[in-house]
Amino acid sequence: MIIRGLRHLLRAWRGGELGLLGFSLALAVAIVSGIAGFSDRLSRSMEQQSHHFLAADRVLKTARTIPDEWLAEARSRGLRTATVASFRSMVYAGDAMQLASIRAVSEGYPLVGELGTSDELFGVASAQSAGPKPGELWLDSRLFALLNLTMGGGAEIGDQKFTASQALISEPDQGNMNEMLAPRGMINYADLAATDVVQPGSLVSYRYLFAGDESQLDAYAQWLMPHLDEGQRWQGVRDGQPAMAATLKRAEGYLLLAASLGVALAGAAIALAARRYGERNTDNVAVMKALGASRRQVLTHYGVQLGLLCVVAIILGGFGGYGLQWALFSSLQGLISVDVAAASWRPFVVGAVTAVGCTAVFAMPPVFRLSKVSPMRVLRRGNDEDGAGLLAGALSGIGGIGLLMWWYSKDILLSTTVLVAALVIGLLASVLVLYLISVARTLLINRAGGALRIALAAVYRRRIGNAFQVASFALSLMALSCLGVLRTSLIEDWQLQLPVDAPNHFLINIQESEI
Repeated sequence: MIIRGLRHLLRAWRGGELGLLGFSLALAVAIVSGIAGFSDRLSRSMEQQSHHFLAADRVLKTARTIPDEWLAEARSRGLRTATVASFRSMVYAGDAMQLASIRAVSEGYPLVGELGTSDELFGVASAQSAGPKPGELWLDSRLFALLNLTMGGGAEIGDQKFTASQALISEPDQGNMNEMLAPRGMINYADLAATDVVQPGSLVSYRYLFAGDESQLDAYAQWLMPHLDEGQRWQGVRDGQPAMAATLKRAEGYLLLAASLGVALAGAAIALAARRYGERNTDNVAVMKALGASRRQVLTHYGVQLGLLCVVAIILGGFGGYGLQWALFSSLQGLISVDVAAASWRPFVVGAVTAVGCTAVFAMPPVFRLSKVSPMRVLRRGNDEDGAGLLAGALSGIGGIGLLMWWYSKDILLSTTVLVAALVIGLLASVLVLYLISVARTLLINRAGGALRIALAAVYRRRIGNAFQVASFALSLMALSCLGVLRTSLIEDWQLQLPVDAPNHFLINIQESEI
């Protein structure tokens, strides 16, 4: 049956009957898998890049040290760990002293991202994958100036002497405003006890960093959460960096809507192609019925063709979707500075499910209507337009598209909003077309010439189908317009978070009279 169906498919393709439908299905898979893949890769890239703001994938914040067993449990699950202790302390260099914000970091810090240091004060940063070695002290460039300290000079914190070996330029998790305003210093965690500055009652905050696969982190979080008390918080980038979380949420909302509108756009294209496919095969089915073919044979004949066509469209559309992803990332190469995440299989599954779903809800209804064609059509042609059938097909198609959008976005509000908007716009477009056709027929039917009168009569006879086509085009334009408007709105929203003349350098503790 499959071999015979493949022969029929090739014959129908050469005859031009399946060209438009096959192209529409492949285009639908390419659009959906391309947009979904672009959204998925960009979202994962932003998520990975945002972890640099934590110097880890997850952070445990606490005001006291945690049991060693907690870290041992994390390592046993394949997670990498590091510890950061932050406190305020006086830094001494000869007779000079200055209050600074000190961070003691363990081996392995940072787990994600890089430190920036320089051999010169206020120099260009060079990347460092690890913190200071025991006995070394990295200081903010302005702290060198405040202490009259030269590079490689000696400094003291508490009871411990250090060598100021590097100027600290940047830290991946430098997000706390108090730490940003105060002069900063960094030492090795192994030197913390020797300083003897941490005493009972000292104001010290601990950050335990964890990095690994999401599944490992989630499993460890389930083990850890029952052990935490009220003063301990397990955080990801969305919890620890509210501004970054808000940016990610806005970007994800736009990308999800883009993919959802891509599904709607694909459905509209397939609906038009499927309707044309059904119209062109009506006479063929009438001949088959006249030669003794049963309804079941008609359904099997065209069902196998559509199934094989769907498989071919999925394969070709999958390659097209990957090419679309490449084109989108290439066009944004100058705007995206993060490393793009590798392609995953999920967007192509979304494209395949979209193709199967659109074939079922858009292409199969015309086939079911074909199976009901009377053999008498061979002798007597007439208007086979079925208004009720078109309406039922449109409603089933809209419902199927709604389910696909919900399955992809997992956002019932977003899916419902897009679906209701599509229904309203499609209904308004259909009513407007029906009204214009009726008005044109009333005003022009008695004044027009023979050719125009025949054309108007044909348009009026197929007014429901014409209204359906216009509604499909209206939905396509709605999808493209929404993407353009929302893209502009998203970028403008990001740009308006800070005014154009917002300062990016600040002087602290300056009296007004000293300006």
